[in-house]
Amino acid sequence: MLAWASLLYLFAVTGQVVASESKAVMFLDPQWSTILEGHSVTLGCNATSAKAWYTWYKESKKLTKEKGKNLYYLRSAKRSDSGAYSCETSESDRSDPVNLSVSNDWVILQAPYSAVFEGEALTLRCLGWKDYSNVRFYKDGRLIDQNNQTFSIPHVEVIGNSGKYTCWMYTTLIYGDRESAAVQISVKELFSRPVLEIKPSARPVEGSSFSLLCKTELAAQRRYTKLLFTFHKDRQVLVEKSDSPEYNITEAQLENSGEYYCQVETENLKLRKSSDPLQIHVQQLFMLPRLEIKPSTSPVEGSSIFLTCKTELMVQKPGPNLRFSFYKDLRTSLIKTDSPEYIIRTAQLEDSGAYHCQVEAVTASVMKKSPQSHIHVERIPVSGISLEVQPSGRLVNEGENLLMTCSVATGTGLVTISLCTLDSYSCVDRSELFLQRETFSVNVSEKDNGNSFYCMASNDKQTTPIKSGPLQISVRLRVSQPVLRFDMDNHRAVVGDSVVMVCESLRGSPPIRFQFYHGQRLLGSLEVNQTGPGNLSITVASEADAGTYSCDAKNDISSSIQRSKAVNLSVLVPVSGITLSFSKESPEIWTGDNLTFTCAVVTGTSPTFHWLHNGKEANGSSEHYSINAEGNILHIGSVQPLHGGTYQCSATNQLNAEKTFNVSSNSLTVTVLEATHILPTMAVIFSLLCVIILIAVLLFLFFKHQQKSDERYFSPPVNASRIPQRRDSGHRQTFSVQWVEQEEDEEEQQEYQNVGVAACQQEGEELCYSVISHKETRIEAKPREDNAYFITYASLQDVNPAEDPAASAHNSSLNIYENVQRS
Repeated sequence: MLAWASLLYLFAVTGQVVASESKAVMFLDPQWSTILEGHSVTLGCNATSAKAWYTWYKESKKLTKEKGKNLYYLRSAKRSDSGAYSCETSESDRSDPVNLSVSNDWVILQAPYSAVFEGEALTLRCLGWKDYSNVRFYKDGRLIDQNNQTFSIPHVEVIGNSGKYTCWMYTTLIYGDRESAAVQISVKELFSRPVLEIKPSARPVEGSSFSLLCKTELAAQRRYTKLLFTFHKDRQVLVEKSDSPEYNITEAQLENSGEYYCQVETENLKLRKSSDPLQIHVQQLFMLPRLEIKPSTSPVEGSSIFLTCKTELMVQKPGPNLRFSFYKDLRTSLIKTDSPEYIIRTAQLEDSGAYHCQVEAVTASVMKKSPQSHIHVERIPVSGISLEVQPSGRLVNEGENLLMTCSVATGTGLVTISLCTLDSYSCVDRSELFLQRETFSVNVSEKDNGNSFYCMASNDKQTTPIKSGPLQISVRLRVSQPVLRFDMDNHRAVVGDSVVMVCESLRGSPPIRFQFYHGQRLLGSLEVNQTGPGNLSITVASEADAGTYSCDAKNDISSSIQRSKAVNLSVLVPVSGITLSFSKESPEIWTGDNLTFTCAVVTGTSPTFHWLHNGKEANGSSEHYSINAEGNILHIGSVQPLHGGTYQCSATNQLNAEKTFNVSSNSLTVTVLEATHILPTMAVIFSLLCVIILIAVLLFLFFKHQQKSDERYFSPPVNASRIPQRRDSGHRQTFSVQWVEQEEDEEEQQEYQNVGVAACQQEGEELCYSVISHKETRIEAKPREDNAYFITYASLQDVNPAEDPAASAHNSSLNIYENVQRS
């Protein structure tokens, strides 16, 4: 029951008849306006506040007033409860009355208490005191349904569903079928048929604005029902199911003319109504423009073309401001202007095409285009080409500017004139509209010598260009940087040679003047009147002629002088005047001394020195010699016997592989003087000398004062022997006696050299020794071959007086000795 009450309350709020915003709304639950006696029904009043006071009325009589209770209950209703009920609250006015009928008939036909509007659903119920069968529903006496206790119509219509409704029901055998009282159902119109109106005028003008209004009237009881609006033009939908009943066209165009109508429908689409059609005609602001072309649609290239966009205003003055635009090939905009004319001053082939104009109203935003018009521009081909040259003549200097003029007699449009060369087929192009004459400045260079020039002209890529006759020119060339060379390999000369200098420029027109230089000194000059080099011959006198040489070249074409790169000339002085010297005053050199030989030449460039010792090459890398870096000094750090002999040096220098200079020096012979192998220290030598002198003095005193003594014997110690030894040197030999330890491995070296005679110390000895101190004297020694010994004979007097003649005679024979080489 409460759920039904809530639904009925919402229905009452949204659909019940309300006179004003403050009027209360009353509803029944269940919704039937007729009930059987003894049944219950609930009356409800819309609640705007839980604290409001609710007052209930039957007819005009006040039934009750309670706070916060918006429901009034009729339980077991009686016939006396029939009447018109209403309610009010402390916050709203009294509601419209609702009729309630309480019946005790056999059969009643129940219908909703509220009004029924088109498009809504309608439900009727046939009710008896008991569940009777064979129920039938009638409308205006015509059977419409049977065998169902309820009859429903989903969408009622004003005409088709309005009328008197009754129902029949079988009760008992006694009473049979019973018919209910008739109920008049009047279906009300939810909203009126729409009417389409136009504002502000039924004949709008192009560019103006107008509105279409779809007018209808919604029933007051259903004023909260939502309606949707659809607008049509020529059976095409403009806008569909809009909340607004208005459709606006802001800028009217001719195409907005046509037949319009609108449709109104409920949101649930159960009801739809259409307006009568409305014919609308939009008036033109100005006529459709047309493009006029003068003087012709086939003008000659170079002429002028006049285009005029013509139209006519269709409204009363003052008319709108019009703006004109001209287009080519539909897309390319040429100009926008207030003037209806457009001029092509100089027509070209590219101006051919389709043209149209466009007119628009600045204020009304109306735009119209003219039909297209075609223009075809005709071209006149070029002819009569010629070539002229300034200055006149065909011989020009390199670097000069030559003016060549190409001209044509006729030709329209974009004319291309080209100056071309015959040898390389290269061209310089100049293009210009209606070009009749073009001058080219050519800076003449070497590549133009003997070349031919000609002109070409064309104004159509589809045709072959026309050509002028050729013009050949000759170019006098500036000299290039010369190259200097000598008529010899490697640029090397020998003093006394005659050298030819060749100066040549690889390019340049004769006559050419050549000048030759040694450093900055001018050697000579000459002029060559034909193509080729210049030659100058010089004689190399000395090394002073060596150095850098250059030349320059010049002709009349340019004032600048071309200088060659410097070329170096080497001068070779042959070696001569060679001498050999050494660092000692005498050629006799002691062993152990150092010796230096110097080889020198009087003249000669970069000589190379060679050394010979006894006819064989003395190698500087050997351990016996050392030679300086220049090769002219040979040094012996410690002279040995093998260094003796003949020395000689030679010097060479070379110009090339075929020419070499060589000189040899004088020979020097060196004698090496030998010294003893055992060289005591200075202190030992000094001590021995002192001992020898002392012994000599003592012997002298002894011999002088001794009257007679027997033969002296010299007995060496047991473990030592007095052995004279030989010194292998070039000095004169010294007689001495030395104590030498006997060694078994040196027996072969123990040789007797200098033997003296002395008195024997013991009788019967046949061999006596004497110590003789002999002071060395340095004399010139001659070299001995194969270390041969000299034999020396000596005669010695007997130191003992002849007491016994026989003994004296014997001694006399024994005092003669000779030194014999030991084999």
